[in-house]
Amino acid sequence: MWFQGETRIGQTGRTCRRWYEKGVRPRGPRDLRHEALYLFGAVCPAREEAVALALPVVSTAAMQAMLDNLTLAFLPPYSPELNVIERVWLHLKERYLSHRVWPDYDDILDAVCEAWNRLIDEPGRIKSRTDADWLASVRI
Repeated sequence: MWFQGETRIGQTGRTCRRWYEKGVRPRGPRDLRHEALYLFGAVCPAREEAVALALPVVSTAAMQAMLDNLTLAFLPPYSPELNVIERVWLHLKERYLSHRVWPDYDDILDAVCEAWNRLIDEPGRIKSRTDADWLASVRI
């Protein structure tokens, strides 16, 4: 069973929690430009495999390219916590992509590809981020 999702990563950036001196707010870079890319990804917790496409737009054609030759099993609406790829997006953004400012689209693409490759090259990382107790009871 594969879990698919998409996320936006761009110049606007993202802040997250950081260890810092008590009572003092840490400074972090922030950009107000809106250049971004969309990362379409799919993970298989059982096989510890993952694939991704980094594309400049979200469209029917982009989603079709990602979902080619798959049978879909829909999760209940309004339940992103059941889609384990949401944990992968959070890990990528917090670990590799937060508190960063990129000059242009190509730099965003390079950073996202580097973050994705570091994620999939680390043994056990996919499994640790996508393992959910309820998956053992699902049969398709």
